[in-house]
Amino acid sequence: MFKLILPFLAITLFLYSCEPEVSFRESQPSGVPVLKEFPAFIRGNYFSEANNSQLRISDHLMIASYNNDTKMPRKELDSSYKLEDSLLVNIKTGQKIPVSIEGDTIVQHLVGIDTLFNISSKNQLKKFRGYYFLNTQYDDSTWDVKKISLEKGELVIAHISITMDKDIKNLRELRESPADSVSKRYNPTRRQFKNFVKKGGFGSEEKYMKVQ
Repeated sequence: MFKLILPFLAITLFLYSCEPEVSFRESQPSGVPVLKEFPAFIRGNYFSEANNSQLRISDHLMIASYNNDTKMPRKELDSSYKLEDSLLVNIKTGQKIPVSIEGDTIVQHLVGIDTLFNISSKNQLKKFRGYYFLNTQYDDSTWDVKKISLEKGELVIAHISITMDKDIKNLRELRESPADSVSKRYNPTRRQFKNFVKKGGFGSEEKYMKVQ
């Protein structure tokens, strides 16, 4: 997802739909109690060298701060935006965002803050088999699910990507459908979900190191 963060403002805009590539009909794993807060050992400050971003986890919040460049192929630009010299212009609102162009790539320098997760009825935290799962509700039957783990000071935030062969294979088994079929929304049993995780589902990862 390409995020546009206006310089020095805690505002995040999206060039296309926020709905996840793969979603679930209810929060996962099903039937597992919802936690009221992040456990104490996960709370703290983290840093990612890969994208020069910082992450802070408190009792209810997961907040990221950015100071880096993000890139998106020009062909993926949403139709509600247009390029004018070194500006990305929202056709409907007239909002202008400074960018630079490198060949066929749009580059934006990000300085901002993004609330990744805020525990509530529509943002449910669950623990299962040693992992924690971030469930974000988009509508009554659409939940985005991410997996987080912390080991030896390394926090891993993982999500499902339909561009990864491992995730595609596991999704096919999860649905028990023909080999060439991959759905966008799933409704697994707890056992199916456990097997999905055990076989390496949630293959796309972002890694952060805990700051002492």
